[in-house]
Amino acid sequence: MIWLLACLGASTFALAAALGIWLAARFTLTLTRLDGAPPERDIHPAWLMIGASFVGAMLGVSHEQLVLILYLSVLTVPFIAALQTDLRFGLVPDLITLPALGLVTVYALITHNPNMFMGAILALPFALAAIQSRGLGMGWGDVKLIALIGATMGIERTLSVLFMALITLVFLQRIDHRQPKEPVAFVPYLVGACGVTCMLLP
Repeated sequence: MIWLLACLGASTFALAAALGIWLAARFTLTLTRLDGAPPERDIHPAWLMIGASFVGAMLGVSHEQLVLILYLSVLTVPFIAALQTDLRFGLVPDLITLPALGLVTVYALITHNPNMFMGAILALPFALAAIQSRGLGMGWGDVKLIALIGATMGIERTLSVLFMALITLVFLQRIDHRQPKEPVAFVPYLVGACGVTCMLLP
């Protein structure tokens, strides 16, 4: 049963990643790169699908909950789409984050889980940072994605995601010798930390 769930997790997460990549490609037809956006970068779609597949397989082995695996695989679609658009354009469209937030809200209401709403509150400090920087240092797309992560994963896991993403960002900036004020796409760090946290935390 475990290996069946692992195979199911790997395949559904890989499919979700492929849908997220396709969704991001659709947005690239209409998006305009913002002034002051981070340098454009790209990750080969195959690596994203392999990474998502690995996370899905590990979830199947460690959690053994079909509903959880399917639920998180659906949310993998906007996560991957947000990662791609942030890398290429330095922004995350509302059409990626808002429908996913709506889905999570419905799920929280159905399951009577107030912790999901509490997790979304962790986005408030980042919202204040977005207001102060006028969306240049911390964008509103980042804020909405953090709210989505908080509502999806709860307070404890989201704190782990934020800590891991920030530490990794600082560490890689030190290695890359970037200027402190150079803009950085933060979403890839958030999405990567989400994958690791899903595998490590119960």
